[in-house]
Amino acid sequence: MLRAKYGSSRIVFLVGRYAFKFPKLPKWGLVKSFLKGKSSWALLSFFFKKGLAQNRNEWKSWRVCKAPFLAPTLLSFGLMNVQKRIDGEEVSVKEGGELIGKMAKATGNNVYTIEPHSFFPDNFLRGKRGYIFVDYGDADFGTFVVHWQKELTEALVL
Repeated sequence: MLRAKYGSSRIVFLVGRYAFKFPKLPKWGLVKSFLKGKSSWALLSFFFKKGLAQNRNEWKSWRVCKAPFLAPTLLSFGLMNVQKRIDGEEVSVKEGGELIGKMAKATGNNVYTIEPHSFFPDNFLRGKRGYIFVDYGDADFGTFVVHWQKELTEALVL
């Protein structure tokens, strides 16, 4: 069964045991504005480039640390990441806030130096073994994870 999920700069196709992540193409209205000369190429390509960067960042983060709280990124071709599909329950806003507090305590409040988007509740799931980030492509998040891997593992993994 195929299921699609849309993020701000990527689209994810969930197929069987895998998640295929692609940079999102700009909305048609933006493309039409570009063709009429009302939008710049920079604006048109912003989200696509951001999606490429997020794919690259996830691949690098996974290869460097293979943290147990990250969904494994199995392959990356820039235009496409292939991750292991994670089974779990979505996290509520309240539970997400509590989890951020737990990570803040574990990292000496360094969690607050990271792009807030990294900690949106739809970026991680609660599974049998704890919490797992399924979207961890933001630029500074990978460095944060590598530095605080031990402490984050203790806070996130049951």
